[in-house]
Amino acid sequence: MFTRNTAGLEKSGNRAGGVDASFTFFQNLNLRGFLAKTDPAPTETAKWAGQGVIEWDSDRFEFSLEHISIPGEANFNPGIGFIARGDHKESAAEFSYQPRPSISLVRQFEFGVNFDYLTDQKGNLESRSVEFDWSTDFESGDAFSVGVERVFERLLEPFRIRGGGGAVPTGDYIFDEFSMMYRAFRGRRISGNLRLETGGFFDGQRTGFGISPQFKPSQNLSFEPGYEWNTISLPGSTFTT
Repeated sequence: MFTRNTAGLEKSGNRAGGVDASFTFFQNLNLRGFLAKTDPAPTETAKWAGQGVIEWDSDRFEFSLEHISIPGEANFNPGIGFIARGDHKESAAEFSYQPRPSISLVRQFEFGVNFDYLTDQKGNLESRSVEFDWSTDFESGDAFSVGVERVFERLLEPFRIRGGGGAVPTGDYIFDEFSMMYRAFRGRRISGNLRLETGGFFDGQRTGFGISPQFKPSQNLSFEPGYEWNTISLPGSTFTT
């Protein structure tokens, strides 16, 4: 892939090129990734952006390893393109074990662990998380899951919260989160999701509740309204969103 964009009265331009690939082996092993490069800032050197992913997907086991590197805007500028976050490196790993027990009403269990590690291009840690979750798929098509996650966040500038919630000061924060979710079988006329979350929020606490019922009067027509409620307590302030 190669693109060239020009704009403005001074005929400024931007060039970007890249390749991506995806391969499947033995039905369950998937390899994919990309490499891309753009014009840098006038006084900088262009650097490669890239991603590599290896996945194993089977009925009993699933795992994935992923690494992505996106240089800063001075070294990697997609012009009129978009990137979610620049100047970072991120590594992630996921593993799950999915047995099918001989238990009435239960179709399958899933026990999983997820790890995420994010730094800037110099290797300075910005965020890290480890999550353990357990879910149950029932023969009825319903599902129930619980999860617990430990999060590390480093704020290099105050994190401002919309709606008059103030700001979280700079610093390092470690907090835990707990979640539960019930998902009803979507083949019914009335189904939906119910979610509850509670735990830390930087130097405070957060509790959240969400519901998204689905009404399906016919095979070709459905309605899915949603409602979400959160209460957050920080030193000196408590607010609801």
